Amino acid sequence: MEIITGCAVEEILSDGERVTGVRTDAGVHEAPAVFVCAGIGSRSVPGAVPRPPITPQRGQMLALDARALGLKRVVLTVNDPYLVPRADGRVILGATREFAGEDPRLTVGGLTWLLNEGTRIAPGIAACAIEETWSGFRPTSTDYLPLIGQGAQEGLYFCTGHGPSGIGPAPASVRLATALYLG
Repeated sequence: MEIITGCAVEEILSDGERVTGVRTDAGVHEAPAVFVCAGIGSRSVPGAVPRPPITPQRGQMLALDARALGLKRVVLTVNDPYLVPRADGRVILGATREFAGEDPRLTVGGLTWLLNEGTRIAPGIAACAIEETWSGFRPTSTDYLPLIGQGAQEGLYFCTGHGPSGIGPAPASVRLATALYLG
């Protein structure tokens, strides 16, 4: 198996019934199977049939200088937010769940919600400096279930649409998609 990164897929190639590879901006790569796992980009991979029903969900996040807190474990809540400590002492506070198209802008409402909810579950962060803010998009399927399995053509597989909690089940999803391919 070869995993190709750092290039854009221009087309999934097929002989009509079976996938034969991909054409990328770096050349043609023949393959017995192609896995579409491109986040929100999965919905626009040329030749991916059917086109996966993916909607981008914006998540606003921020990084706090939380060295003084000494947080060592991830803090998860039922409806967000979450706190993820990093080795450098920063803590990531995330994230909103917003259907805002592909608008990457941060909003006062989103950051206010994060800060209010974050200090409610971990009051000590109120004294932390904000080091960075950003947003990202999660590929969310229409029924909120990940899209894992074979496409319309033999050899075409999807592993996308995990939504806001995709980072957690992603390793298991990849194992499942691989098992479906291998039989």
